[in-house]
Amino acid sequence: MMKILLANKFYYRRGGDCIYMLNLEKLLKAHGHEVAVFAMDYPENLDTPWKKYFPKNMSKLMAFTRPFGDGEVKSKFSQLLNDFKPDVVHLNNIHTQLSPLIAKLAHEYGAKVVWTLHDTKLVCPCYTCMRDGKWCEECFTDKMAVVKHRCMPGSIPGAIVGLSLIHISEPTRLRCISY
Repeated sequence: MMKILLANKFYYRRGGDCIYMLNLEKLLKAHGHEVAVFAMDYPENLDTPWKKYFPKNMSKLMAFTRPFGDGEVKSKFSQLLNDFKPDVVHLNNIHTQLSPLIAKLAHEYGAKVVWTLHDTKLVCPCYTCMRDGKWCEECFTDKMAVVKHRCMPGSIPGAIVGLSLIHISEPTRLRCISY
């Protein structure tokens, strides 16, 4: 049996990514695996013994800093890696609230890293792959397109954060499988 660490921005039945992770946790435990969770501390989260490792809920200012891996996320995630000693770290929706840098930390720790992408955020920072009502793939090849076309809410500052998410997640893409 394996020790599996699941990470997602929230730990309650909020939306598809959250429900997926909660169901996966239940399935893995039913098959005898030991499972830990890592999420942002949020008032609606389910109770869990892993809560002590959760970084605090984000402020609006943190939306511009946390994607780059703030000290609290790095520290608490590293502590959880060292205490739980996972064989596998399965990342889900972590882009803004937890940071793609946790993929790098897990890989450097020596765990196998699986990242299920539930949306297109890492290839299209505004999630839609649309611009001016038409399909757009420009960010797939020109990472600056999100800034050039001001695709993100908040115009230039939002676009810069979106662009940065693409750049900080690229080194963590160890193997990409599409279906």
